[in-house]
Amino acid sequence: MCLSFKEEEGAFLVGVIAALTTETQTLGFVGGVEDKTIEGFEFGYRAGIKAINPEAKVLVEYTGCFDNAADGKGAALSLIDEGVDVIFHASGECGIGVIVH
Repeated sequence: MCLSFKEEEGAFLVGVIAALTTETQTLGFVGGVEDKTIEGFEFGYRAGIKAINPEAKVLVEYTGCFDNAADGKGAALSLIDEGVDVIFHASGECGIGVIVH
């Protein structure tokens, strides 16, 4: 089966949830490789946040890969050090490091 979806639409909803739950007004996004698909996730996430809280900051880290949990962990910790309290990722296996940082 082939499944197609618009990545920015689902990410928009995640952004709305993030904007409603943040306490620091600083949110983060971890992407894998910078390409059109992952940038679509980032765009949708930013748009969802802006729809709820236009003053919130969104900080972004790209790992440059999709297969290294340690890189995801490093990106997440870097964002947390900058005050981020909600992180969304579109980074494949790197996301394991984001989740279990």
